[in-house]
Amino acid sequence: MPWSAKWIASPDTSCRSPLFRRRFNLTSVPSRACAFICGLGYFELYLNGRRVGDHVLDPAQTDYETRALYVGHEVTELLVAGENAVGVVLGNGFFKQDRVWGGMSYGLPRMIFQLHVDDSEKPLLVSDASWRTTAGPVMENNVYAGETYDARREIEKWSEAGCDEAKWTAAKEIESPTKALEPQTIPPVRRTKTLDAVKITKLASGATIFDFGQNFAGWTKLRVSGARTGLPVRLRSAESINPDGTLDTASTGVFATGVEQIDTYVSKGGGEETWEPRFTYHGFRYVEVTGLAGEATKETLQGVVVHTDLEPIGTFECSDPILNRIYETAKWTLLSNVHGIPTDCPAREKCGWLGDAQITSEFALLNFDAASFYAKYLRDIETSWRGDTPGDVAPGKRCSAPNGHLDWGLAIAFLPWHVYLYGGDEAILRDHYDSMRRLMLAAKKQAKDGILSHGYGDWCPPGSVEPPLTPPALTTTAWFIHAARIMQRVATIVKREEDAAIFSAMEKDYLAAFNRAFFKPDQRTYGSQCADAMALKLDLCPVDSIDAVAANLNRDVVEFHKTHQTTGIFGSRFLYSALARHGYGSTALALLRQTTYPSIGYLFSLGATTFWECWGEKELDDKWGARSKNHPMQAAFVAWFHQGLAGINYSPDRKLILRPQFIDDATLTEVKATHRGIVSAWKNTRDHFAWHIELPPGVSATAYASASVERELTSGTHDIEVPRHAILRQPQRT
Repeated sequence: MPWSAKWIASPDTSCRSPLFRRRFNLTSVPSRACAFICGLGYFELYLNGRRVGDHVLDPAQTDYETRALYVGHEVTELLVAGENAVGVVLGNGFFKQDRVWGGMSYGLPRMIFQLHVDDSEKPLLVSDASWRTTAGPVMENNVYAGETYDARREIEKWSEAGCDEAKWTAAKEIESPTKALEPQTIPPVRRTKTLDAVKITKLASGATIFDFGQNFAGWTKLRVSGARTGLPVRLRSAESINPDGTLDTASTGVFATGVEQIDTYVSKGGGEETWEPRFTYHGFRYVEVTGLAGEATKETLQGVVVHTDLEPIGTFECSDPILNRIYETAKWTLLSNVHGIPTDCPAREKCGWLGDAQITSEFALLNFDAASFYAKYLRDIETSWRGDTPGDVAPGKRCSAPNGHLDWGLAIAFLPWHVYLYGGDEAILRDHYDSMRRLMLAAKKQAKDGILSHGYGDWCPPGSVEPPLTPPALTTTAWFIHAARIMQRVATIVKREEDAAIFSAMEKDYLAAFNRAFFKPDQRTYGSQCADAMALKLDLCPVDSIDAVAANLNRDVVEFHKTHQTTGIFGSRFLYSALARHGYGSTALALLRQTTYPSIGYLFSLGATTFWECWGEKELDDKWGARSKNHPMQAAFVAWFHQGLAGINYSPDRKLILRPQFIDDATLTEVKATHRGIVSAWKNTRDHFAWHIELPPGVSATAYASASVERELTSGTHDIEVPRHAILRQPQRT
């Protein structure tokens, strides 16, 4: 869209959240009117006193110096014949984030706006120096530290035509902060749910602790009544409480950020007042409230769940309540970490770490329509790319070293592939092929005798942050073998067949080097649970050693570690799948049901309602600083519930393959999963497995119920029954 408007800012450089307004006249209401706006870091738009749209935290974060996103709204119904007014309030967002991580500011908050009517290319109204501005009631706002709002400073009818502008000043035209204004095409961030407190505790100090029973991302909605003018109510948010019931903010990253998550509301006094922050968000379960005038009730404070509003397209449920709890916990964790970008945690960092994004993307795409979300993030990776390989974080200035770790950088290859695989959009492969190829060739130059060593590795295994049992060179090389295979297929799809031969040679070279360097043929193992699980799941083992490696993996879990895992995020992604694929599904279930350290059940016993960064070790908190309690990278393995237990998979040529990993278990007798209208549901009866399949129009599949039962299915409903012995006799390999 052509822009004739000017970027404008407040001339008061100390103003943290300026208001802007402009009157305009209409002789009649147009048949159609659309407002287009980019306000950095965040904005809210009003017309004639009414809030436009239901988005929050708009626009999504980008590398602002390269591109910024504008948002469009149809506003016809908000206009009137005669005098109208438009109002905008700005927040700092990530654009002017000047308090945490050394400050990463791009400059003063600023905005650009155009109003178009009746599909005219020439705007009716644009932002320029004719707009008026003043300071508003938002005194402070920071995406990490929180927001301070002084209701005494509210301006009556500030976004209506009748507002008195006498004390407002002229807006200042300011240079564009970006090279390109682009439309925001991803689902917006919205308020998606409201939570009531499950417990309210009054402390001896006079503070009140609200427990919402769930760790989540968002903010709170405060209601006060009859408060005196100027009464400050302070809200401190955290993921934990201390044994004495007081708030424990350590896991929110205070050691690294130097700030706590604190919102403050200053009352204007009088009747009932309701307030929510608008330019910050937190990761929390508990809120400490101080300054209340009366007794707290559930109506005093509610939790507001806030995240990118991804459309659900997948479900999972089964007869085992533990697996259902794990699945729901994984979804809470994922949705706590989608806010315009995929983040690592919603409190300490809020960063788009590439490794976290790539390892969780399959779980996300099986359950949510996230294709446009990842397409946007791929552009963020590309605009943040400074050296030979992508940086570890995108977008923004955090961890902006020119060259990141190779295994994290693989997000640029895996994300387009996963979006294509689970959605069928070849365009994303063409759009990002050059970047995918660039990474692969940069890695090829770094390989030494076929081994790639510059990786973070199997991050955050039990008892550690860095991986002590599995060399990063092993996992990095394994991932690049997998990537080389993918790239052969991608090169063919985008008609770059000459590249397919290059990637084929890379695969052969890396695979041979991988087995020379890491396989122990006399012991039939690669040396750790992570290594064996990746080798089995990514088809890296010598064919004649597959069964022995699988047996050794099972032995390592059951005998050497008493049915506990030693894996970090990479190994855990494939551990359960590798075990079940090779006939050890009962071990996979036993791991998921384990309740002693280290296990998911142990975290549940500590009160976890989202997946934690680590495994609850105090010594790690003491050494590294308290670890986050909302980290989706540890939940990536839950993709196996769809892929393995329900058997919903796609081959590299995008053929739907249905092959459940049936497990003979007294509790897991029923499994049902859906994905984009596909239904795979099975029941374990006394004598047979009954499998119900539904395929939407235009979808066909190959269904494998056992080694000897293979069916080609077209759209419609299908029911398959297989004698129990026919399934249990064979390992379930894909």
